[in-house]
Amino acid sequence: SGYYGIALSDNGQYAAFGSDASNLVPGDTNGKTDIFRRNNQTGEIALISVGYDGSPANDRTTNPCISADGRWVAFASRATNLVENDTNGKSDVFVRDMLYGVTTRISVSPTGIQGDRDSTSQSISADGRWVAFLSGATNLVPGDVNGMADIFLRDMYTDTTTLISLSSTGIQTNSTSNAPAISADGRYVAFASLASNLSEADKNTHWDIFLRDTHTGTTTMVSVRSDGTQGAVSNSYSPSVDRLGRYVVFESYVPDLVPNDTNSDRDIFAHDSLSGFTTAVSVGMDTAVGNKQSNAAGIDSAGRYVVFFSDSTNLVPDDTNGQGDIFVRDLQNSVTSLVSVAWNGSQGNSASYSPAISRDGLYVAYASDATNLVQNDTNGMTDIFLYGPLFEASVPFDMADAEKALRIAGGLYNPTEAEYVRCNVDPDTGVTFADAVNIARKVAGVDPNP
Repeated sequence: SGYYGIALSDNGQYAAFGSDASNLVPGDTNGKTDIFRRNNQTGEIALISVGYDGSPANDRTTNPCISADGRWVAFASRATNLVENDTNGKSDVFVRDMLYGVTTRISVSPTGIQGDRDSTSQSISADGRWVAFLSGATNLVPGDVNGMADIFLRDMYTDTTTLISLSSTGIQTNSTSNAPAISADGRYVAFASLASNLSEADKNTHWDIFLRDTHTGTTTMVSVRSDGTQGAVSNSYSPSVDRLGRYVVFESYVPDLVPNDTNSDRDIFAHDSLSGFTTAVSVGMDTAVGNKQSNAAGIDSAGRYVVFFSDSTNLVPDDTNGQGDIFVRDLQNSVTSLVSVAWNGSQGNSASYSPAISRDGLYVAYASDATNLVQNDTNGMTDIFLYGPLFEASVPFDMADAEKALRIAGGLYNPTEAEYVRCNVDPDTGVTFADAVNIARKVAGVDPNP
């Protein structure tokens, strides 16, 4: 089938993806690109882009993203039958609740007015409450007068829409923005912008990467060198952000963000917004940058593992297939691994691209034209593959990590309620999951015995 985006849930159980295929679910008769969700444990595939009356979408649907538990799937579509009264004739952003089978259009104003221009490029928070998206619409928030494509944030709980692509002083951009990426809790939104007035440090009039803190209202340029200065004049694109908004990865043509970047091509970088340090990601074990271009980076929730595409042949030993491949960089251990490999360990016989990594860093999904990654791949089409686990999931519980590992987030319908606590507990430590939950709740100042 044709490939139109892929996203993985927190633990890789669910994959949302776009496809032209008409034989994935019964009754797919629209002849359009649709969005599907696959349960990777059971193999069940469900149609996401379905009309409010149960019929298939009447126009193409693309670029899904998915919540941590796989319940909410956001996507863009020009279909007019996904919700009632969709009459703007534009691409809109929708969220499908897979538990209740309800689709909601979120590219609307706080009063429900539909956008007067296209909306797309959505990114959803871990709990499904917050959705960042790109829109050229001028009527989603009051006073949007810059005439540019902007980044917006929709709160699914309060039904409010907020303009995100602003300077720290509230000034609207003087050029277009795109590619929003939201942190797990919805606080931070990274995005690319051609605007030159988002940061006083921006002097190059090229595409740069910015990080918006929605709590403090500050916007920071992150496509910078470790000393905080811009590099040579060139463009940076396509950010991805970890769960806390600390690490932002992006692709860039800037040749001097780090020392010894000599390939004169697009590379992957990670910026630590806490320390200000920027490091090259698309490198091999000897830290040499890739000898060809890299792109399409994504980072896991912990900010440790980065998945990306590269045409480079020097990132791992014996990369001899002459094809674009998918790699994962362990930022903690400075190790790069090839993951677009076949069931028997051989390299793919055609290109792989467009990767996504699960929030826990265990699984990678990607598209590939290769026919040897699994046995009996005879359809002659671009397919989507799931690779993993990348490492052993169970690790000893460390009290020192409790505060960092703890994620207490308001649910979509219960904004003040502790939604979940997740810890990895090694049974050999003698610490049970219940013990870990109690400890974590104490660290957070929450009653350990509610």
